[in-house]
Amino acid sequence: MTNVTVPQRVIDRAARTSDVPFSLFAAPAALADGEIVRLQSHVFASVGLAVVDRDAGCFRLLAPGDPPAIDRAWADARLDAAMALRVAHGLTGGDRAYRLLNGAGDRTPGVLADVYGPWAVVSALTGALVPVAELVAQGLLDRRMARGVVVKHRGRGRAAVGPANVALLGEAPPEKLVVREGAWQFEVHLTTGVNVGLFTDMRAERARIATFSAGRRVLNLFAYTGALSVAAAAGGAAHVTSVDLSEGVLGWARDHFALNGLDAALHTTVAADVSAYLSEALRDGRRFDVVLIDPPSFSAARHAPFAIDRDYPPIIRGACDLLAPGGDLWLASNTRGYSLAGAVQVAVPAARQPRLVAQGGLPSDYPTELADVDARYLQTCLLRLL
Repeated sequence: MTNVTVPQRVIDRAARTSDVPFSLFAAPAALADGEIVRLQSHVFASVGLAVVDRDAGCFRLLAPGDPPAIDRAWADARLDAAMALRVAHGLTGGDRAYRLLNGAGDRTPGVLADVYGPWAVVSALTGALVPVAELVAQGLLDRRMARGVVVKHRGRGRAAVGPANVALLGEAPPEKLVVREGAWQFEVHLTTGVNVGLFTDMRAERARIATFSAGRRVLNLFAYTGALSVAAAAGGAAHVTSVDLSEGVLGWARDHFALNGLDAALHTTVAADVSAYLSEALRDGRRFDVVLIDPPSFSAARHAPFAIDRDYPPIIRGACDLLAPGGDLWLASNTRGYSLAGAVQVAVPAARQPRLVAQGGLPSDYPTELADVDARYLQTCLLRLL
């Protein structure tokens, strides 16, 4: 193992966060991408073991202090600590879906693990971390924490081109797997697509949406597979309209209604660009009591490209035009560094006298390092408009 002597500024950074950018200390050219090195001070005190991650432009500090290796004992310790947190918060068991490792928040920077009932998906955010992801996956399998594990290499943000399935350990998951979230069921596809069909970080928000949907007309924009629509309908919504550009995911949404004993025929799905739908709905005089908006950070769809900085405020304004007096506007952002509050201040007309009713963020299975503000990417807010 190569020892890399680092300056005090790196030691100070490593005491706060797991990612040490090369802007603080450039990795020597002789170090290979993915190589595990020992960072040490000028007096040879061990700072910890780190992975050289050239795609991310940083050292990923996997094990602070003076550990002997990044090995199965390391992986077991991480899994034990992570599971203890999820058990304490009542997230585990049976066919439930939850995040088990949330990168640096669980001291596995750049490596995520998601549990879907008896199966798991372990993701490396860069190629340098694939061997670490495989080590974690093997630990899950050997400890009988999963019947099978899909290992993926996936990018993040605009660079993401979809996850590549790197390996399958143990049993292959079924093509369509049903998992449970409280009283609701959702279908996930673990081996295809950028996303599996369910965002577990929205668990608390789905429960919140169910509480204020009873008897109301609900519009869900960027509906994806309809998990928010199911929450609204299960909460007693009079009618739910789900809008997404993809008819494929809307079909998945209708399946989710059926899976939860809800009649999809009593509600509406619309395959359309959200901006175009808002304009058409305004012309037709449609009104809603609740509007839900959970957009992507970026989309390169041919006929409807989307960038959150540019396109979210106009969509919020358009939604306000459709919201009946006394209506609720629920907004979400999943973009690191984006100010949802700032977008709201710009986009919501002052004449509607908006009032902030509630705010939300990441649930307890998504811990983060205290110093890493950007890691707390999820922002939600609920507004009442007059």
